[in-house]
Amino acid sequence: MTSFLTLFVSSLLVAHAASQSPPIVVTPSGPIRGVVVPALGQDVIQFRNIPYAKPPIGELRFRKPEPIKPWTKPLDGTAFGPSCVQFKDLLEGVWERLENQELSEDCLQLNVYVPRAISTSEKKAVMVYIHGGSFLIGQAAADDPSFLALKDVIVVSINYRLGIFGFLSTGDDVIKGNFAIWDMIESLKWINRNIAAFGGDPDKVTIFGESAGGLLTECFQKKTADELLEVQMDPTLNEPIDSLRDPNSDVSVFFRSLDVIAGTTSNEGSLTTYMFAEHQESMQFDMEQGLPTPVLCDVLGPAVARDMYGDESLSDAICKEYSSDDLLQQSKNINYLYAESCFVAPALQLVEFHAQDRTSSNTYHYVYSQELSFTFLFPIPAWIDGMGAGHGMELPYMFGPASQNDESLATDEGREFTDVLVSYWTNFAKTGNPNGGSLVPWEQFSSTSRDYLELTFKPVQGQNLFEKRMNFLLHELPNIHNNKAKTEL
Repeated sequence: MTSFLTLFVSSLLVAHAASQSPPIVVTPSGPIRGVVVPALGQDVIQFRNIPYAKPPIGELRFRKPEPIKPWTKPLDGTAFGPSCVQFKDLLEGVWERLENQELSEDCLQLNVYVPRAISTSEKKAVMVYIHGGSFLIGQAAADDPSFLALKDVIVVSINYRLGIFGFLSTGDDVIKGNFAIWDMIESLKWINRNIAAFGGDPDKVTIFGESAGGLLTECFQKKTADELLEVQMDPTLNEPIDSLRDPNSDVSVFFRSLDVIAGTTSNEGSLTTYMFAEHQESMQFDMEQGLPTPVLCDVLGPAVARDMYGDESLSDAICKEYSSDDLLQQSKNINYLYAESCFVAPALQLVEFHAQDRTSSNTYHYVYSQELSFTFLFPIPAWIDGMGAGHGMELPYMFGPASQNDESLATDEGREFTDVLVSYWTNFAKTGNPNGGSLVPWEQFSSTSRDYLELTFKPVQGQNLFEKRMNFLLHELPNIHNNKAKTEL
């Protein structure tokens, strides 16, 4: 507590109105000059391109990030920095919208969004956004969280190393790998030391993200960054599933002390066409027409059996369960299997672990189903139409009330839906409970009721999401595997 008090007192703040000179905040790392940006008729003070670690170049390439040294002259935080090195051609449309389209290895920066004015008299909840992109692509500046900030929270978005720069490993102590994860941890350390200077509460930090960005244990609430880092160093995390399954393990006890929201879109399988496009020529099929049974039984089934259960012999049971003689239905079944093995089942398993023997924390489960008339990731074939909201489709509504790409985003209904989403998420960041005001009630998930909220223009409460298919993946297949192991013994 003393360290937080010292940090608070030493961070002298001066709030500036939009008509005055650019605001400067004095942090323990050094002074930073920001820029006032209008949003929905109000001001959001943005501090951009703040380094949270030394540039990972030269001798620091393929090394854990090192803390940035304090500076004395005001840092120019009025323009976004470069993105981490990646292939631009994977998401060309995103790059066209970026103010800064440069790539650099010197990219370990973060952006801070403060609503209206800076004040340390009222500490605000902090939301740390980790962008998605399969750990291969993406950047902090691609999404504008100003609308989240206007719900009276401070939002921080971070860059982290991608691809080979973030994950190369030689399998020994020479290059250990997972540098991207260490980047995220270093950014949390910086936030813990400095966020009070912006008026944020280091004891009330929520981590949230989409796709790859949602893999860092989902959403944390009412824990300092240092406390989160302690569990990261726990050696039992080498076997996270076993640790979470045991309600008495230190990892499980810590995890269940946090408040958690986890969920997916209703059609994460929209990625299926992207994932299996490379097999079209060798397996002689046309993606536009559909995905044939060999894609299921010879490619996806064995991969799920191996990666999810460590038992490739389960691929026969998977093939039998998801096979169909009708090409359209077969395509949809493959879509379901990919989506639910990679996204839906892990999210459900996470909230199941969290809800076991829960005492004081909160657990919430959701499925996002509001479709768009366009895709901003990559083209999808007609047979996927109507299967639900695709991967990442929540982002346009989450980060802005209007878009040139889809008329529904700019309608009154679309704007109201953005406000609903942002309200749920910021309520959770502030209190650990997404409910409030006139929002449709969001019941907690439990092992008995298994409640979830379907996020659509008119949110709907539900129970037992995709019950039959989830039962197969999370119970029937493990039972087959366990019985097989007992028989072999």
